Amino acid sequence: MSDTNRLQNTSLPIYGTAATRTPLGTRIRSFIMSEDFLAFAILIAAFLLWGLSVPQIDERNIDHLGIVSALTPMSFLGMGLMNVGFVLLVRREHSPDWLKLAYVLVLILMLYGITALIEEYPRFSVNYFHVGFAEHISRTGELATGFDARFSWPGFFAFTAFLMDIAKLDVLDTFPLLMWSHVLFNLLYLVPVWMISVALTENRRQAWFATWFFFLTNWIGQDYFSPQGMAFLFYLVIAAILVRWFKGWDVPFETQVKRIQATSQGWYPRLQRLADFVFRTRWTRWIAKVFISPDPPNEASTPSQRAGLMLIIVLLFAAIVSSHQLTPFFMLSTLAGWVVFNRIKRMYYLPILLAVMVGAWISFMTVDFMAGNVVGLLQSIGRVQEAIAPSTSQNAITVSAERTLIIRSRLFMSAMIWGLAGLSALWRLYRKQRIDWTVLIAAGAPFPMAILQSYGGEMLLRVYMFALPFMSIMIAYWFPFKVPRLSRLLTAFLIVFLTLNLGLFLLTRHGNEEMDYVTREEFEGFEYLYSIAPLGSAMISVQESMPYRYRYEVDYIYGPYEELFNTPELLRGLAKQIEDEFGGISFILVTRSATVTAELLYGMPEDWGEDFAAEIHNRDDFVVLWENRDMQISVMDDSNYWTVFADAPHEDAPTQDESQQDESP
Repeated sequence: MSDTNRLQNTSLPIYGTAATRTPLGTRIRSFIMSEDFLAFAILIAAFLLWGLSVPQIDERNIDHLGIVSALTPMSFLGMGLMNVGFVLLVRREHSPDWLKLAYVLVLILMLYGITALIEEYPRFSVNYFHVGFAEHISRTGELATGFDARFSWPGFFAFTAFLMDIAKLDVLDTFPLLMWSHVLFNLLYLVPVWMISVALTENRRQAWFATWFFFLTNWIGQDYFSPQGMAFLFYLVIAAILVRWFKGWDVPFETQVKRIQATSQGWYPRLQRLADFVFRTRWTRWIAKVFISPDPPNEASTPSQRAGLMLIIVLLFAAIVSSHQLTPFFMLSTLAGWVVFNRIKRMYYLPILLAVMVGAWISFMTVDFMAGNVVGLLQSIGRVQEAIAPSTSQNAITVSAERTLIIRSRLFMSAMIWGLAGLSALWRLYRKQRIDWTVLIAAGAPFPMAILQSYGGEMLLRVYMFALPFMSIMIAYWFPFKVPRLSRLLTAFLIVFLTLNLGLFLLTRHGNEEMDYVTREEFEGFEYLYSIAPLGSAMISVQESMPYRYRYEVDYIYGPYEELFNTPELLRGLAKQIEDEFGGISFILVTRSATVTAELLYGMPEDWGEDFAAEIHNRDDFVVLWENRDMQISVMDDSNYWTVFADAPHEDAPTQDESQQDESP
């Protein structure tokens, strides 16, 4: 056989050997002349437009619409071009995976890293609370289970404290991690989301589309520095392992029929006749085919590899159980569905083992929490309205048209994704006579949790988040990615569809940014407060949405008192009561982020915070210790503060006789 014929008959690509490898220059010229180069050029242009717009974005321009109000036209154009370039890639076969990966990585940076680039301090007050928990464990080596329920699930905080100890990090040293945690977690999510998509879709283009859609619609915002962010990562990894190596129905239907018929020969005669009947008649055979609906084949693995993977699953679940209250139940719900429908093989013991781990942790490690909350937890079962009300309605609907738009956008986006996924399942049943049980079970398993527990009104958000990876796959099923090239009409539709979801994402994900971002003035105010506030003092504010509790968290008294901020008289009475009861100092805090939160979520009048701070400033029975445009710290004129600092007042604090008109630095 000639060399030419041998090359024509080989299964290797022509560049597979050194003798036949295409020269680099030829490959570069070929790439430049291809449609892939157009997609590459669009990626570069989109990144440059977006990158050049970032320095022009001012956090002070963020209003009730969230970050959308601060973005520039170049920002929108850059992000919009990302959808155009990505669709041009997935519309064709054989487009390079490295370029699709580059698109996804840049998308994650654009959507989830924008806040870290335009804001000076970590956003979202709960970030500061969580690093405060870790600081307490690092400093004392103890858990304060009576202080906060999260100390009963301390795995994430204990691990953070361990890292702080070995790296000798102060609280402020963790702030870069807090700021970039959204990007970091989503980069980590990318690996298992991609593995799940590849394992459950029909081709790689479909998998890439499902992955893209997941990151374009993950607006829930649980990917901050939190136990749930880490637990969701482990949930995805466990799911990825199971659907990649342990699928139950992973061979063609005819092969499954032969296996069942061969196995049935050893059954009781009636069961054997039933099996023969099911696979003999037309309708029963169709029902059996729909019920089995095989998944794509499993990845090859050896028994020792599967044993190692099972060990990883158990260890990851142990980390979930010790770190977060809710995620173990989502995992158990999904696993139970897969086991019942035989979508993972030889795993009947796994849900039982995991349920025992959850039960053991709750029984022995959460005694302090359960002692005072078990009745409330039981009473919340079945209260679906409580599970969805805060995340859909709130008093915010009556506040402003902008806030109403954000709430309705969240409802619309959730309903659209769930509706499209459901229609996709029906369409595949009609056209392909199959039910994608593995995907459908995982997408539907989170919904019963909304009936069992309200979780402080956030359950609907968690349901959306845990269902989203599989909802994205079901939506990807809609589009005919098996054809060599999508039509121009379908290509245009995909661009419009993804751009619509991009706009909704910016509203839904970053719609709370006005109350979430932290200014330098606020943070400096709290640094000053911690420098003068004795342990045991009370920090009184209208809302807890503030950058505090990151130092000596357990050693202060906190509380949102929105109903008492209507008049200074009510506030003064509360402050005096706390001082008389606990003997500490009541510091009254009026901050930008807390007052905006009260406006957006609790119907307080717009700009009421500035008016309230001005009234405090002008009254004789309050003394302002610190004041700038974003924060005011004050105490009562007869506060314990004057007793504590009578002999040695803090160098930056005013004396009791100083005029109220003199502002602190």
